[in-house]
Amino acid sequence: MTIEDILDFRHKVDEIKKAWLAYVDDGQLPDPNIIRKEILDSWIRSHKSGLDPYHISLRHISPEVLRRKQLQCKDLLEATAPLFRSFCDFTNDPLFRLDIYDADLYFIGTYGLDSRTVKRRKRYAYPGLWKDESVCGTSAMCIAKQTKNPVRLIGAEHYDSNSHELICTCVPIFSPDGEMLGLINLVEELTLAALNRMNIMIVFGKGVEYNLLQMRKQEQLIKSHNFSKAILEEIDEAIVVVDTDGSVIMMNKTASALLGMSRGNADDDSMRIAADCNIDHFLGTSNYFRQVLNEGTPVINKEWLLYVGDATQRCIGTVRPIFAENAAMQGAIGTFRDMRSTKKVLKHFGWNASFTFDNVIGSSPALMAAVELAKQTAHLMNNTLLQGESGTGKEIFAQSIHNESHLKKGPFVAVNCAAIPTSLLESELFGYEKGAYTGAKKNGQAGKFELAEGGTIFLDEINSVPLDMQAKLLRVLQEKTVTRVGGTVSISLNLKIIAACNADLKDMVSKGLFRQDLYYRLNVITINIPPLRERIDDIRLLAENILLRKSSENQSDLGLSDAALEILKGYHWPGNVRELENLLERAYVRAIILKSNKIDPGILSFSPELFPDMPMPNKKSAQSVHLRTEECEAPRLQPLKCHEENTIYKAFASNRWNISRTAKALGISRNTLYRKMKSYQIEIPK
Repeated sequence: MTIEDILDFRHKVDEIKKAWLAYVDDGQLPDPNIIRKEILDSWIRSHKSGLDPYHISLRHISPEVLRRKQLQCKDLLEATAPLFRSFCDFTNDPLFRLDIYDADLYFIGTYGLDSRTVKRRKRYAYPGLWKDESVCGTSAMCIAKQTKNPVRLIGAEHYDSNSHELICTCVPIFSPDGEMLGLINLVEELTLAALNRMNIMIVFGKGVEYNLLQMRKQEQLIKSHNFSKAILEEIDEAIVVVDTDGSVIMMNKTASALLGMSRGNADDDSMRIAADCNIDHFLGTSNYFRQVLNEGTPVINKEWLLYVGDATQRCIGTVRPIFAENAAMQGAIGTFRDMRSTKKVLKHFGWNASFTFDNVIGSSPALMAAVELAKQTAHLMNNTLLQGESGTGKEIFAQSIHNESHLKKGPFVAVNCAAIPTSLLESELFGYEKGAYTGAKKNGQAGKFELAEGGTIFLDEINSVPLDMQAKLLRVLQEKTVTRVGGTVSISLNLKIIAACNADLKDMVSKGLFRQDLYYRLNVITINIPPLRERIDDIRLLAENILLRKSSENQSDLGLSDAALEILKGYHWPGNVRELENLLERAYVRAIILKSNKIDPGILSFSPELFPDMPMPNKKSAQSVHLRTEECEAPRLQPLKCHEENTIYKAFASNRWNISRTAKALGISRNTLYRKMKSYQIEIPK
């Protein structure tokens, strides 16, 4: 801080004071470079309210009403309290006051030590006062409430002359839902050092909002001397503290349940357990607690085996050393959780299902029967086999079944068996221990079955699994347990298994390409998804849905003509719905390029699969082919012309655009064909 900085600050304060005096005494509007617009607007409102800036009348509520408002803002008050000491340490200046207001600007609480200036001001600011703009004039709280942003007011920017020796920095506090709960105002005497508190207050406000979020998640209302102990009790992770000998000296209730241990009453001032209990009893002598105690460095997010009685279970956790102020090690603290509960959070990190049965488009009897069977059996834990050609929507069915089941809050893990190299399939499905093979991660890795714990695993294209892997997969399906590659511990599974195939598994069994026992294990609930060629009447619904999505994505609305729909219905669709979507997307792009507002036969003529005998038209002919007369674009007015045009196109396609053969096929003369081509603006491709 230089002398120039101090002089600039004093000059700025003096300019603000002069502008204030000119306004309140003479009604002279200030220079906008000196007084910000939002402050001037507030001065004007304060003046119109008849407030005397030299004699502001205070309004306050009764102690009973104040207590009621403090109770209503209990979360805000408790979320602020733990951060106050950190704020003092960070600013390294105790001469300030933090005032807390509710959303209606009632003064409900305060923290901090006052400098002399702030103390003199205290008779104008104490809990119970109402600091609304209509009562007290321009203040940092009023501006922050109006703008919903952090605000700093310097000296005479306050309308009230009693605040001209202060700098106030105010931040609004919002709930996790975005509702303004109140405001926190930092009150300091008018110094250059106080001018630089804005960023600190913004961070402070974010810290309060973070505490509010944690309080909601953990349903934790205690923010006092026992705050840390309350966290230990309410957090869903197991927390264990050991001394330098490895003796367990503290644990929370999650840890006691996981370890099967008894401990002191959680309501007393400790969470101590039996002094002779050592962490080695649960983790073996070579464990991460011992490693941390020996080396003094943390171990983060590691997996280990936990021994509880005769059973073993996998956990994942972190162990950190505890040091005293003199850097002497006091022990270690570990936070960990059962792998089964850990995997449930995977739903929030990408292992989730987004489709429901509402996303299954169509009304054909075969499709509706498949949907009904899927809905009726979704809650059952029996294995489900989805049979259908590629592109029929098997994964949509699988995700819909998951979201219809009682496991919908768990992860949905999809595995394309055909996309994983044979050499990696076993480790991908079952996981592996550290050192299981060259190139394996040093800490091992959970397999897809483990990751799907508490949810659903979807094994797509299961017909591509090699025979040797089928035997291992059969064992998992039979016993509902999995053993990692290179491991010896069996991991119990609680999940739903859905498999899908795009081939006839029964035929593969007869040819020796698929194990019969695995087929019978999978073929408990079989759902056959019909190909698109067997539900031609669904093409209209599917096409409308696809084009609606494309129009929404690109903000350009396109329809499908009846003539084009008839062409789509006449195709055999070997790629099913996936092929239909691809074709319509290509047609959509072409229609945009050609500035057409509808997909018609001319647009579809670019798709050779629909017209295998027709040569691709060039750009010039395409532009003329796609154009339609008003009569043909309104099939309800003159449907015969639309039908005639479509018939001519089909005849041309069948006769490779030869005039004589096409006229003969249509039973008309060449001259008549030429007239009709001119009428419909049809040009022969060059």
